[in-house]
Amino acid sequence: MLEKSISETEHTFMLWKKSLHDYKHNIADLMTLANNNNNVEGIKNFLKNENELLNRKFFYYKTGNDTVDTILNIKQYSSEEKEITFIINAEIPEECPVASAHFASILGNLLDNVIEASEKEDAPFIEVKIKPVKSYLMKVISNKCTRKHIDFETRKSERFFLKMTIRT
Repeated sequence: MLEKSISETEHTFMLWKKSLHDYKHNIADLMTLANNNNNVEGIKNFLKNENELLNRKFFYYKTGNDTVDTILNIKQYSSEEKEITFIINAEIPEECPVASAHFASILGNLLDNVIEASEKEDAPFIEVKIKPVKSYLMKVISNKCTRKHIDFETRKSERFFLKMTIRT
């Protein structure tokens, strides 16, 4: 899980570096529009398109917990790359009752599983809800499932770790 998280984080940073590289080229294009033709309409269109891209690329969900923020944002990006709608409604208390290492393992694994399952759906979505309830932290992860028969047997090699309750 940690190796996969590190790999996804490295992938995110590489995408950020690529975006920065592209941004430099975009500034050069904008300068050309301004210097060569004084093309105000072209500049407006360029800026409108860039603004739309920025709104899509740089949305970063912030819960207040760095571990949860990192996992949610990496998994959201991964889902959206696979054209899976990813909805987050999370509230983490300052004094989180779950240790960061446990949160990373549990949340990361749950999201990996639901992303994998959602890849098989038409118009898939994932909804993540996390909120404090009394002295507990409730986590609900929902996804679209249209299959009639669901096999809950794991196909993963670590079968002895599987101990879960499925609610349908």
